[in-house]
Amino acid sequence: MARTPPAILFRSSVFSKMNTYVPLGAAALVAVMMAVTPRGFPGVEIAYYSGAAAIAIALAAALLFNRLVVTFDGRDIVLAYAIVKKQIPLDKVFSVEAREIKWWRFGGTGIRFAGGGWAWIAGSGPGVKIETTRGFTYANCENPERLAALVEDFRRARGE
Repeated sequence: MARTPPAILFRSSVFSKMNTYVPLGAAALVAVMMAVTPRGFPGVEIAYYSGAAAIAIALAAALLFNRLVVTFDGRDIVLAYAIVKKQIPLDKVFSVEAREIKWWRFGGTGIRFAGGGWAWIAGSGPGVKIETTRGFTYANCENPERLAALVEDFRRARGE
């Protein structure tokens, strides 16, 4: 018999303005530059191909990293940007604390290495610091106090 997946107890979805609008603005700028570049000079074709590649990369970045979703099902905390996911098992978690996150402390938004841990940053705002056996992870989320309380309740129920 197939195992049923656990119910989602906590779900937060944070839209990242910087991860969306900055790549879209860069793509628009490259498109405008391609439109005003004179044609007929040697090497211009390479510039057009490079511009098209830059636009494609910027659009892919805007689509893949525009929303950070944090879920908790009683067994795992899952951080996800579209197809890029990190699963943190509850038995590896020492603590979860609500924190105010500033994106510039991590050098930008997106998935960042933060010297001893990782940061999944959608922008400045509320978030959590998850301390695990392998370091720490910061992540933006709505209602971080609720996530911290849920994780602590489940850890206490397990006798940790």
